[in-house]
Amino acid sequence: MMGFIKNWIVQVLITVIFMVLVDMILPNNNFKKYAKLATGLIVMITIITPVFKLFDRGIDVEEKIGNYITAFQEKEANINRNQIEQDVNKKTIEAYKEKLKGAIEQSIYNETGEKCTVIDITIIEDTQSYNFSEVKSIKIMKSPAEGRVKSVDKVIIGKENTADEEAPTDKNVLEVLVNGFNIDSDAVKFVK
Repeated sequence: MMGFIKNWIVQVLITVIFMVLVDMILPNNNFKKYAKLATGLIVMITIITPVFKLFDRGIDVEEKIGNYITAFQEKEANINRNQIEQDVNKKTIEAYKEKLKGAIEQSIYNETGEKCTVIDITIIEDTQSYNFSEVKSIKIMKSPAEGRVKSVDKVIIGKENTADEEAPTDKNVLEVLVNGFNIDSDAVKFVK
């Protein structure tokens, strides 16, 4: 390090001496202005160059910038890929739930002859889980038989009906759900 600093000081001194000699030799005219500018630039370059060498340490700036850009693009691509994967999983789960609702309603109708509507279905949505897509809860509403008019429930003003009113359990429908779809009987709720 000391040798580096010694060489640097010697180079600066030689350049300054050269500048002074050129300044003394040249006559006073317009050309002297340009000579002073050129020699001043040479002195500046002589002073600054070792500073760059000191900080350089064999680092290729273009390579470093390229590595940072590549790493940033990969990170951004991973973020986009993860977001897209989450969106696809969410849409796939929603489509699966809709198909499952339709299959349950059709199966109940085929097996029992009764029309039922799946009001709500909740499944295990963790794709990493062993029990992925298992039905956690399901709400079913039986449609009134054709030709029969559904009775009107008593209307109470000023009271909000926040919970679904439970209907009696239909054993035939429950049997179709348990046997055909492996749904736990405790997860099934019949509502009016």
